[in-house]
This record gives sequence, C-alpha cells and structure tokens, in this order.
Amino acid sequence: VTPGSITPKMLSDKVKTEINKPIAQGAITTALLNDQILKYLKPEITCNPQAPGLIFGGQTVTPRLRPPSHDELPRPSLRSLLAMTK
Repeated sequence: VTPGSITPKMLSDKVKTEINKPIAQGAITTALLNDQILKYLKPEITCNPQAPGLIFGGQTVTPRLRPPSHDELPRPSLRSLLAMTK
C-alpha cells in the first residue's frame, strides 16, 4: 500500500469510529515512543544560567574590594582622639 492510496471515503464507518476514539490517559508510555520523539520531549540545557550573586558548584568568586568613601569611614569619638594623644 503506498502512502495516500487509502482515502477517508474508502473507510467503513466502523473503522472511522475506531480511529476517532479518544486515547485513554496513560495509554501511551515512553516505551511506545521512538528515540526521535523521546529526544524532542527531553529538556535540554543550551546555555549556562547567569544570575548575579549566585554561585554554582565548581565556580569560583574573586571579591573586588573598593576603598570606603570618606562618608563611610567611622568617625572617632572625642574620647578615642584624646587617648591617641597620650
């Protein structure tokens, strides 16, 4: 039988009914699917996720320290200033 040689008009009502029956949930398992379909359904990671502040296994992080600005420096108390002059 060549593809397209059987048309819907050639099918009996019984065959059409059978073809159009709903498929029961769970009736199709991965054992019934070929490798091409299974590969299509399998999730695939195509790039590394990039999220600032997150460290993933095997990664290293080098912190970059910046000097504090003048406003961020602690202000010494009068008592500590006097203690330094002794």
